[in-house]
Order: sequence, then C-alpha cells, then structure tokens
Amino acid sequence: MSERRWTEQDVRKMLSNPIYTGMGPFPAAIEEDLWVSSNELRIIREGAAEALALIVDNFEEVFPHLPRPEVEQYVQDAEAFPESTLRRLLVDLRERCRGVTAAELDRVQGMVVLKQHQRRRER
Repeated sequence: MSERRWTEQDVRKMLSNPIYTGMGPFPAAIEEDLWVSSNELRIIREGAAEALALIVDNFEEVFPHLPRPEVEQYVQDAEAFPESTLRRLLVDLRERCRGVTAAELDRVQGMVVLKQHQRRRER
C-alpha cells in the first residue's frame, strides 16, 4: 500500500476547515491559534468574503444538515478585525454542531450520498 504525499492543496484545505479545530464529535487536529493565524493571512491575501465563504463551505460539507451561518455578517468585521472575527465564527460554528454525534453524522452523510446518487440517475 503506497502512502499518498500531502500536497500544498491538502494543507490549505485543512487549514481552512474549522472542523480540524475540534467540532462536534471530532477532536482537534490543529491548534486553534494556528488555524486563526493561517486564516488571518488568507483574509489578507484573498479577501474576507472569499476566505470566510471557504470556511463556511468546509463546515457545511461536514454538517450539511445544520443551518449555514450567514457569511456576510462576518465579512465587514473580518476586514477590520480578522482575528476576533475568526474566533467569533468558531464559537458560532461550535454552537451549531454542539451535541451532534458520530452516528448522526453517519446517517446524514449516508442520506447525502444517496441523494447525489439519485440525482445522477435522474439525468
């Protein structure tokens, strides 16, 4: 079995994914300060709207059954105060997935895959 090497894109995706800071049934895989710092840089380089949309998209990919935060409510603050805005966003996202179990996520992910399969068959 060959081990796949991490690419720059793999690392970028991980650092933009808030789940890796420890959310729901997932333990933290990276320190919150590192996650915040890397996303502060992303906001500076790519703009707040794009950076925050990517973060929320990553959250939604794992928790598609939970309400999606409105990115716009964070964008203006992130342009002036990126660190505190990112920390506030993490609190919001953690609150949304509080109490979600691994078993619940398995059911939700199974339903998502089934719906995707049904859509493909309808085409």
